[in-house]
Amino acid sequence: MAKIDELVKDFLAQKKIAVVGVSDKRETGCNLSYKNFKGAGYQVFAVNPRISTFEGDPCFADLKSIPEKPDAVFILASPKVTEQMVQQCVDLGIKHVWMHCMMGTKPGLAASMTSVSPSAVEMCKANGITVIPGSCPNQFLNPDGGHKFMRGMWRLFGFMSVNRGVGGGGPRPPAPPPPKKKITKRPPRGGALPPPPPPPPPKTQKKKKKNRQREKPATSNHFFFFFWLTKKKKKKK
Repeated sequence: MAKIDELVKDFLAQKKIAVVGVSDKRETGCNLSYKNFKGAGYQVFAVNPRISTFEGDPCFADLKSIPEKPDAVFILASPKVTEQMVQQCVDLGIKHVWMHCMMGTKPGLAASMTSVSPSAVEMCKANGITVIPGSCPNQFLNPDGGHKFMRGMWRLFGFMSVNRGVGGGGPRPPAPPPPKKKITKRPPRGGALPPPPPPPPPKTQKKKKKNRQREKPATSNHFFFFFWLTKKKKKKK
């Protein structure tokens, strides 16, 4: 995890910034960001397909309608609009994107108040775009008391860290595999290792001896035959 400050510093180092999501109906954080960027000397482009002018400046329907290619894009709109804008950044070769989220870099905690789209973040990573998935420029660029408080609170809660693969323009390269340890056997004191013991002889299967049936002595049969024969002779007499 990397601190968001490094990514913010890189984003604010750009000169031409498109601000997506300005409104002419009410004051929004996007409107404030536009004014802060313009007041700090940036060349700013307002983007909203519904209006043609904003704060006396031309307002463009999308990024491709801007006559000059922006260096960076700040988006405060629905996640679906964020996906469309990121696709245009890929087509135009814009390499810096900031997606707004009220509660730092934890969009899941403010699902109805975030512009972060996980698929758009993945699209940035796959195309070498440095992306800030959350927080707000108003917390860093000439912040008022309220935005200073929010930045400090989210930092305290750990909501101001970014996955290095998300903010670094692409996925983190895999770490090299650890070197294989060579296992060496130390010889005993006073000489080399003794030879290994011989393998045990193969086991032979013992033949099962069949139980031999004991033969009955024939004397008993002879005795009965002799008794029957003498009895028969007596009857004839």
